[in-house]
Amino acid sequence: MGSNRSGKSEMGSLEAISFCLGYRPFLKPTDPDYKTPFETPCKILVTTESFGISGTAHLVIAEKMTQWVPKKELKCQPKKNQQGVPVLYTFKNGSQIHIMAYEQDTNKFEGSRFHAWWGDENPPLWALFGHGGWISRFFPV
Repeated sequence: MGSNRSGKSEMGSLEAISFCLGYRPFLKPTDPDYKTPFETPCKILVTTESFGISGTAHLVIAEKMTQWVPKKELKCQPKKNQQGVPVLYTFKNGSQIHIMAYEQDTNKFEGSRFHAWWGDENPPLWALFGHGGWISRFFPV
């Protein structure tokens, strides 16, 4: 948690990308935190409030991903939804970042497993407890 403009989205994007790479490219290889906790390939879920041209997925997430994803590490261009917002980044090593919005039907959040989750905005209660609580089911406390 943090206030607006305090760097939450910046750090979230950097960590999600780092998990997919298996290392933190902004650290020296000799740094003890250079390696990430997951072996690649891994799947990361990124959630935010909304899609669309004025939505947070487009205005915040896509902007940060464009800024920080090393293009040479991507297998292909990001897959976009019908609104033109990137929703899937696939890396050459098989890792993936999936972007979803809370405005989507709750059933869209069912059925997949992820290694990590970055919630750019606070999730609604249904995400925590509804439909089996996808966060609590995939990321047990």
